[in-house]
Amino acid sequence: MATTRIRQMGNSLGVLIPAPIVKQLGLEKNQDINVEFLTDSSQLIFSTEEKKEALPISLDLLHQVVESAVEKALQERDNRINDKG
Repeated sequence: MATTRIRQMGNSLGVLIPAPIVKQLGLEKNQDINVEFLTDSSQLIFSTEEKKEALPISLDLLHQVVESAVEKALQERDNRINDKG
């Protein structure tokens, strides 16, 4: 864990990421990162795109993803059946 300070950056606030963490994560200038606020624990979570899938997702989103995958699999099955018939 590292401590850093929130700073004014134009009309926004910013957090400087300490150099050892930048090096450890392989972060680069102008790289996009994800920011998530966990209300139950008052935590800000920063993650890179590569780790995005490690974040918990809502049940609604999980349902949508599963439903989409099932629909795709059923369509592919139907296409295979129709190709044989």
